[in-house]
Amino acid sequence: NHETKRKYTRPPATTPTTMEDVYNLIQERNSYETIPFLPIQASNFFLSNLADALQTRCESLEKQYYLEQQQLLVEAHHIEEAAQDHGTNTNENDPSTASSSENTRLRVEVAQLHSGLKEKIKKELHSTAAMEARQALDSLQEEKLAQETTISSLKMELERSNEITTHLQTELENAKSFTRLSEKQF
Repeated sequence: NHETKRKYTRPPATTPTTMEDVYNLIQERNSYETIPFLPIQASNFFLSNLADALQTRCESLEKQYYLEQQQLLVEAHHIEEAAQDHGTNTNENDPSTASSSENTRLRVEVAQLHSGLKEKIKKELHSTAAMEARQALDSLQEEKLAQETTISSLKMELERSNEITTHLQTELENAKSFTRLSEKQF
């Protein structure tokens, strides 16, 4: 249970402290204080990158949705204008006259396309997010398993070291005992 820790040593009062000295002392302190937090920092970095990637993907899908929605609105407007123009330029006896049922059908079709696009984008967004979250979870589970394996091997190594220490202490005691016995015989 003996841990060696470096202590902060302040420069002598006569030595002027420069920013470089302060920086070097901070770097030295950080080098031994941050090692236990490296796995946490790595996982935080990974999750931050994942969140950024998901945010970028979400923004991209929102832009795509907006553009496609605008395109559908423009197409619907063109269809309505064409239907109105066609209706005002024809008479009742012209067989090419667009009926109101045709206009209704086209409007329903545009609305269905619009809602279908909306659902497609939602599904894609959810499936992408779920897949990336699953990959992140798998990665974290692998990292956890690796850390557990490392901990287990370190525990075994500690146990072996303790056994060796006990054995060496026993041998030392035996050697001391033989030394005393030899001294008594002489």
